[in-house]
Amino acid sequence: MTPRILVVEDECIVALDIQSRLRKMGYEMAGTASSGEDAMLAVGDNPPDVILMDVHLGSGIDGVEAAARIRENFRIPVVFITAYADQELISRIRLTEPFAYVLKPFEESELHASIEIALLRHRLEQELYEQKQLLGTTLDSIGDGVIVTGEDGRIRFMNPIAETLTGWSQDEAVNKELATVYCVHEPDVLVARDGTTRKVASRSNLMMDSQGNWTGFVHAFTDITDREAAREALHHRELEFRWLMEHADRAILISNRKGRILAVNSRMCELAGYAREELLAMHTTDLLYPGPAGADGPSFTELQEDQIVWGERKLVRRDARVVQVEINARGLSDGRIHGVLHDISDRKKTQEELQRDARSKAVERLMQELAFLTEGGDGCLVLHQLGMDLGALETVRTPGTAATESGAMFLQRFRLTVKAFEESVASRLLLTGTLLTVLDADRLPANGHGQAENAGVHMADATVVLRAILPEILALSGSGIETERLAKLTHQASDALTDISRGIGEITETVQRS
Repeated sequence: MTPRILVVEDECIVALDIQSRLRKMGYEMAGTASSGEDAMLAVGDNPPDVILMDVHLGSGIDGVEAAARIRENFRIPVVFITAYADQELISRIRLTEPFAYVLKPFEESELHASIEIALLRHRLEQELYEQKQLLGTTLDSIGDGVIVTGEDGRIRFMNPIAETLTGWSQDEAVNKELATVYCVHEPDVLVARDGTTRKVASRSNLMMDSQGNWTGFVHAFTDITDREAAREALHHRELEFRWLMEHADRAILISNRKGRILAVNSRMCELAGYAREELLAMHTTDLLYPGPAGADGPSFTELQEDQIVWGERKLVRRDARVVQVEINARGLSDGRIHGVLHDISDRKKTQEELQRDARSKAVERLMQELAFLTEGGDGCLVLHQLGMDLGALETVRTPGTAATESGAMFLQRFRLTVKAFEESVASRLLLTGTLLTVLDADRLPANGHGQAENAGVHMADATVVLRAILPEILALSGSGIETERLAKLTHQASDALTDISRGIGEITETVQRS
């Protein structure tokens, strides 16, 4: 693109001569002006690429003053033309940061060289200005605090994040010692001007000039207070989880979605007969009984977050003994699978024995269990008390805190109720469902046997859910943590109790009709 030049000259003939010469050199004219005021108006209306400015103009402000104003407002390069070069004039011209000046009379080559030098210098200056703006915007936008010091250790620059973290503005901090503003009393602890402290991660880099001489330092630091607090909280939560896991009364195994074992508790080691280190080097399939019998049941590796699956599998111990286990698996938020295992070999043995017994004994045993579970029975009282305790749980604890003193007695009773459910009621609920499976259809109404058996299955599923989540409800109820989780588990437990009560009622009604 051809450079456009504005000629500022109060002598008309001289102005025309200059324009003629410039056209011969291949430049385009942006117009002429005879005074400093006219030059400023012309620049505002139609900015040129270069201004040729005569120093001495007829009236108004002279060329030096006009150039200074143009430089300040428009950043357009000015080449001065003057017939005089006294020291005072040169000093005034220097204050305007001229790009070049030419003495009259001048040769065309001299004028041409001055214009080209001015254009080149202006382009380089613009690039430097843009880079400076880009660097300044970047420093202002990044999330790190940045402080630049000179070789004397005194501050030259601070970005807004550094101002916020230290409590010092850049104007206040400039020329102060770094340690005065960036005050670190302990390792990685920044003390702000108002005395507040923040945990920071910092780094420093040496600045060098083109000759390899160091000119100062760039100090960058990041506020990691919240990140460290979150990490500390996560660490405490991990310790709490490990404690709960290790002290659970059931075998617990955690694996990834591919079945690789990631964590186990002591009960799992006892159940499988392996040392912890051995289990952590194994895959879940290494523990399952081979063949079709081991492949029966649901898949535990495709669970979504908070999804719970229950099933029975045969587990092969280290001593080659096969045990029947009940598995409750839940998908965790990080993609892992949390499994709770329970040895049900004795229960399965009892189930097989019952299946071999006469139907009359099964019916007799079923009636005994129903008497225990229905109204007036000890099991019914336990279930009723468990429902009342779950409903009242949120009223005896303050959200986000441990149980209040007034709720301590309630929590103790709640623990006893859960223990009574686990020790006497849960096994009978599961046994009731098992008894229904060994009865032939001729002992119950044609449509009643299926209804009772379905009710028994649903009741067993609800019992399994209760046994899986009641220990966690107990652990959370007095700890003051995870109030949302506690509310969710309490709701699930209440729904499971409702399903159990409904199942008992349906089974009792069907058996009575028979």
